[in-house]
Amino acid sequence: MKDTEIPRAVAAAVNTAAEYGLGADDATVLHNSNRIAVRLRENLYESSRVLWVRDVGTL
Repeated sequence: MKDTEIPRAVAAAVNTAAEYGLGADDATVLHNSNRIAVRLRENLYESSRVLWVRDVGTL
């Protein structure tokens, strides 16, 4: 895959994860050849903080 195509491919991976309800705040390219392998990770600190604020707000 050309270097100019990588940002578009990563954005597609992040958008696909979002369509399935998965958070993906951090994307890392693991392998790039004629195909690309991207590792998507959710920022767990932000998720737990938002969950905590939501829980406290319902009390």
